Amino acid sequence: MKARALFAAAVAVGLAGTAGAALAQQSISVRDNGKISIQASVTDVTRISLVGDDRIRRIVKDTTSFQEINDEETGDVFLRYSGDQAKLVPETGFIITEQGRTIGYTLQPATNVGNQTILISVSGGGGAAASRNAATAGAGAAPVKQSFQMEATSASGGSGYADTLVAFVRAAIVKHAYGRQAPNRADGAVIATVAGSGMRARVIVVSGGARGRELAERNFQGPKTLAVWLEKQSLFPGERAWAIIVDRG
Repeated sequence: MKARALFAAAVAVGLAGTAGAALAQQSISVRDNGKISIQASVTDVTRISLVGDDRIRRIVKDTTSFQEINDEETGDVFLRYSGDQAKLVPETGFIITEQGRTIGYTLQPATNVGNQTILISVSGGGGAAASRNAATAGAGAAPVKQSFQMEATSASGGSGYADTLVAFVRAAIVKHAYGRQAPNRADGAVIATVAGSGMRARVIVVSGGARGRELAERNFQGPKTLAVWLEKQSLFPGERAWAIIVDRG
């Protein structure tokens, strides 16, 4: 907690100290489900930002030597290196956006760069016209509202595993939830299960009950959970929606 507080202070000081000055900048263009390479400073703060109306929701990775802060107001991610500068090794992972786009990345710690901003322009997938918190249900499909969270676990096998997980969740959405209204069933009722690639998805109904309710991914997570997809994040009394929970096995 103390290290995170110090990092947050460093971000604030770094930004204030560079007001009115030009920062180093990398501009990268990529398509949805594409891959990019990024250089990040080992001595200063690196900012990663999406161009346009999309924002970074989450970064999925196995292990990292970078401290990370995701700014709630802008969606920008700030990185600061906290590892051994004598052992600089590339890192890989995925950037998940609020519109459901997925970008694979290779992050190279670098000693020859200082404070800088990485601007990423993403085309395809969610599309510039899609509203925030929407994600593409599949190739050529219209967007469906969702909240999408993935966790890297000890069972994951690196970036290839994360890519398989994203495809698995999207396939379950298209097959069982997209374009269909959740049935009038009890809260938590399992409508379908999907298995494959060492994963098992439960497609369930969530109910707003008599008073309505707010939904959060953490409320559906268990010790084996890899991903949670929520059609809606809040429900009116009596309203129902879809949820998909993916577990190992």
